[in-house]
Amino acid sequence: MKILWLQSSEAKLKSNYIKDILDTLQHQYDFHIVLSSDEPAQYGDKKNLIVVATSKVQNKLRTWLDNNLKYAPILKKWHIDKIVLAGTFLKVESILPQYLIVPHINFSIKEEDKSFVQNHNISFVTYGEKVKESILSICPNKAVTLYNPKVSELFRPLNWEESLEVKEMYSDGNDFFLVNSIGQNADYSVDILKGFSVFKKWQKSSMKILFISDNIQELQEKIANYKYRDDVRIINQPNEKELANVIAASYCTIHLPKEDGDNRFVLESVQCQIPVLLKKESTALTWLKDNAFYIDTFSTETLGQAFITMYKAENVRSHHIDYMEHNPIKTQQDGLENLMAAL
Repeated sequence: MKILWLQSSEAKLKSNYIKDILDTLQHQYDFHIVLSSDEPAQYGDKKNLIVVATSKVQNKLRTWLDNNLKYAPILKKWHIDKIVLAGTFLKVESILPQYLIVPHINFSIKEEDKSFVQNHNISFVTYGEKVKESILSICPNKAVTLYNPKVSELFRPLNWEESLEVKEMYSDGNDFFLVNSIGQNADYSVDILKGFSVFKKWQKSSMKILFISDNIQELQEKIANYKYRDDVRIINQPNEKELANVIAASYCTIHLPKEDGDNRFVLESVQCQIPVLLKKESTALTWLKDNAFYIDTFSTETLGQAFITMYKAENVRSHHIDYMEHNPIKTQQDGLENLMAAL
């Protein structure tokens, strides 16, 4: 199968949800990523190709130019079977099946583009029921496939000895909060540390805070003079086994991304039966039926109170763990099979 993967040149590939889909196609379905400017002869022995091309936000002239001078030659050159619109709606004039990935809850299509969607073979891939309902209210009678990443079996609860071993490695044997800051700028982590400071002033404990990061240098510079710097640890891009261990050994995990569709870390935490802090409007909170800690607003005061609550509300924490043990998230029921069926 040959897929034309179209993404906005402005948006690039910032969405973790879209990155996860691309990673799944690469590593679990043996797709190879190539550029539209490459020559097909270079990949003659590869059956599954994802041909990546970019486009600027369209107006009438840009749409005409793209379809006649860009998309049409690519479709012909690579013998494309299907088209994926990666997070941004672009008008592609083709009879081929098209799939628009919707990675966020604020989905919209301009009024003048709705007829184009209805009159072309366009389907949707997204992560949650609320987004699906929103899509269908705008584009009725269109197919919408739910997809969320399948979590590795490496993510599991640890016994006491295993947990202690991980804590000795990462937090000097102390309990710790674990923050997912992958894909976030350093200011996001600094804001969370302001809330952690409120907690440390309230409870002068040995509790640590760990950050999973993909921009460690910038974060280290930002927190160099932080008052509680000795209680902060940064783990730079851990592999899957390391991530599974550190999640399963944590006291609570913290996942407050800007993008609502970015939920892999939540699914991993739940599979490890570790309570998680979310935003109140998070789709993941609906999956857990409110059996998670959550904040109404992202501020120093609410974050500080959330740290205090996670630490002292042991009965609530135990209830969350019990719920996760007996109610695994079923959002993966569509999973990989439906993603590939859609594509």
